[in-house]
Order: sequence, then structure tokens, then C-alpha cells
Amino acid sequence: MTVYPATFPCPLIAPTSYEAAINLVRTEFECGLIKQRRRHRRMTRTFNLAFMIKQAPVYGKWLNWVNENGWDWFKIDMPSDLAGLSLAATTPHAVRFFGDLSTTLIEGKDGYWWEVSVSAEVSEDMGGPALFLDFTSGVLDPRITFTRASTATRVNASGLIESVAVNRPRFDYDPATLEPKGLLIEEQRTNLYVQSEFGSGVSGVGLITSSTMTVPFGTTINAAAYGHDGVTDAYIYKGFVVASTTYTLSVFVSMDDGGAPSFGSSTPASVTNDFVLAVGGNVPDPTKYVVQNFGDGLYRVSGTITAGATNSGNNGVFKYATNSSRTFKTSAWQLEEGAFATSYIQTVSSQVTRSADSAVMTGVNFSSWYNQSEGTLFFNASLIGRRASGFETVAIATAGVFPYNAVAVGFEVAGNKLRGVTRVNGPITADLRYGNPQTFVPYSCAFAYKINDFAFCASGASVATDVLGGVPVGVDRMTFCKEPPNGSPLNGHIRRIMYYNTRLSNAQLQILTS
Repeated sequence: MTVYPATFPCPLIAPTSYEAAINLVRTEFECGLIKQRRRHRRMTRTFNLAFMIKQAPVYGKWLNWVNENGWDWFKIDMPSDLAGLSLAATTPHAVRFFGDLSTTLIEGKDGYWWEVSVSAEVSEDMGGPALFLDFTSGVLDPRITFTRASTATRVNASGLIESVAVNRPRFDYDPATLEPKGLLIEEQRTNLYVQSEFGSGVSGVGLITSSTMTVPFGTTINAAAYGHDGVTDAYIYKGFVVASTTYTLSVFVSMDDGGAPSFGSSTPASVTNDFVLAVGGNVPDPTKYVVQNFGDGLYRVSGTITAGATNSGNNGVFKYATNSSRTFKTSAWQLEEGAFATSYIQTVSSQVTRSADSAVMTGVNFSSWYNQSEGTLFFNASLIGRRASGFETVAIATAGVFPYNAVAVGFEVAGNKLRGVTRVNGPITADLRYGNPQTFVPYSCAFAYKINDFAFCASGASVATDVLGGVPVGVDRMTFCKEPPNGSPLNGHIRRIMYYNTRLSNAQLQILTS
């Protein structure tokens, strides 16, 4: 941001022109690395500013500077409207002009003065972030080292599922709206099914025939078509599970009438259910199924349950004769150990494992912007599912060894909270939490740290504080995957990360996260 020259006159403010626009989101503009964006979120006010300039040469220099810089944001020390417009209380502000300049020649006791007035947007300046990462741009910042030991799938900008190469990041998109979701980070998972797309043909019981589907892969794949006659149960079972273990079964479904699948009852055989999922002979509560819209009449349905002690081979899609009369096609099945569905893993003749994602920033790429004594870490991210326990970190600045020093932000599973935490040589020194975050919903949070001065804010709500505790030392990296040494992976999408190398005020945290 350009700085207003100290040799130029300080503006006067007409207090009667005050208009507030709280939490205004400014236009995004190019900043730094290719396709990165910097977003101004400010408590912005509109004023008429008056500049008194005595000598014509100064006026000429001032006017030239204004013509070059005045209609972009620039930094200037000026009286604070929050301090009663006291001329003695000048503080840093961000300002940009709009409208035309109005110039009047005024005769004073000591000669002629130019009075120049202009309308301007003015905000208390929190300074720009020392680090800004926009993962919705689809480009990985070159300072980040990304690894994953296997291929993996994502939804591309066209809404199709595609495979991404080893050690390449996955910038994911909403398959229905095509909105960018950001960088996808997931733990390791295995699809326990073979022939996930019925490559060897369809074999089931009841009114089931072979068919095909074309979305969301862009190519035709085999599928199972489920019929209905009100008399015959229809089902396909595949694979085996281990008793007392939690699994999630997910399948892609296209209803023949083009609508979304419906699950209206906890009773599996109810007419208000179109079909049910079975895992180890147990049926997850249909009213708790996760139904994701993939566009063009395609949906992914997933259910989670702990397998029973018997019927370990009863894993698949079951349509009771008493279920609704709606018929459908299904393919791309995935059975995985865990409490939620992850990105699709295609299998053919054997089970396939997708390795965990890892993204790390180290060395001068980290030390060039990080402040050991104070700072503010912001994130905008969402979860695809919740683990049974743990702290699913979005970003963590750490020394990387245990007992370790760290500043971390993310989602706490216990109590279902957004969380900011610091550790010094192992023990937690500050632990602030807020809210009740839902899956698939992006949240903005900021955690500020300084010795004996901590604060956490989410979504512009009330700020949680802690006034006792030390700050981490020896921090040398930032990870975007999990808290070391054995923390929980994020399992979600990171949209943006920002880091300010000062402890922002509580009011600024609310502005930043609104």
C-alpha cells in the first residue's frame, strides 16, 4: 500500500459527513504472486476531507501525487474519528478518494491558501497481511511443498471427477454450482470394494439389471439399475467388514425421474425411503444419510454405522418391496473405514488406497513473514466430515518436534468447536473455542497471540480472550495438514489463509472474520 508523504498536509475532517459501512468487503485486486488476491475487509467510513495548502508549488506536487495514487488505497496518519476527531490523536488509516476534487482559493492573515476538499473512504488501518494464500485461485503458492504418495480424485472446474497425479494438489470445485472450494486435504483411506464400477458386470438379487451412467466422470461406466414391483426386495452386496468397526458406504445414484433421492424415515422398509444402505448387516439411519448434489440429476449418498458381529458380507444397496416405487441407477461404490465419506477412489481388480495429503512451508519461505513474539492467524475453511476424536487443524505454525511449540487453528471434534491454541514446550498455554460448525460450510476464524494476550474470533461473533500464557518459541514451519506429531488431518477444504505479524485488536478480529 502506498504511503502518503509526510511532507504533505494532514487532512481535516468534516464530522457532519460521517457515514458508516461496517464490514464492507472491498474489491479484490492483484497482489504478489500470480493469481493471488488480497482482500480488504475494513470498518469503512465516508468523510469529506479538506487539505489546506499554502504555497502553489506544494499544491502542484500534492495534486500530482493525488492524481497518481489518491484513488487507490493509501496509508496516511490522520485524526481518528474514534478519538473524537482530535488533531493531536493521529493514527494510521487506510484512505482512498472518490468523486472530484473541489479547490477554493482562500485569503488568510499570512497569505493565500488553497483549500482542497474531496470525498473519501476512510478506515482504521490494520495493515496488510504478511502472508496471503488464496487456494480458490487454483494455483499453489510456490513456497508450499505439497506431497501425496498416490493419485487421488477431485471435482474439476467443469464439475467432473478426474484423477490427479502423485504429489499434485487438488483444487476442488462444487460439482453442482462449479464454485471453487479451495485446496482439498484428506487423510489416508482405502476403498474396500473391488470393481467399484461393476467392471465385471452386475450380479444382484431381485429386480436388478445391467445399465450405464455417464456422469460425473465424463465417460460411460457400468451401473446397476434397480426396479420395483411392490413385491420383490432387490439388493446387491459386495465386500466384507470387521465387526465393531465404523464404516461409511457411499454410492452415486441417478433417480430415473431426475429428482433427488429421498429418505424420510428411520425405519428402513418405510415407503418414504427410496432405498437404504447396508453395512455388515446393519442399516444406518436413512434420515441421517448425507446426500450431495453432483448436478445433472446425479447424487452421492453416504451412510455411516458400526458393523455388527454377523453378516459381515452384507454391504451394499437394498431396496425393500415396501420402499417407494421410484427406480434408479447406481455405480461408483465406495466402502471405507471411517466416520464419513471421502473423495471417490476408483477400483478394478483390487482394493485401492489413497495416501494422505501433506502441505508444508519451511525455511526462508516461512521465516520471512512469521513473527515469533506476536501475530494473528486467519483461515477460511470447511470440513467434509468429523473424525471420532481429535483436533482437525487447518494451519499450524510449529517447531515440528515433540514436545513442540505451536500456534494452531482448526476444528475441535470434542464439543464440535472452532479452535485456536498455542503450545509452549508441549503444554497448552492458550485454548480458545467457539461455535457449532457444520460440515461443508466454510467458516472464517482468526486467532491472535501475544504473551499474556490471546484472542479468538469466528464469523464476526464475540471475541474469546485469555490474558495469561506464554507464546511459542523456535517455530520454523507451517503445515496445512495436521498437528504433529500424531494429530488429526483436516479432512476438508482450505479457501484462504492470512497471517498478520502483529496481534490485531479484538475489533479488527471481528471485522476480519465477518
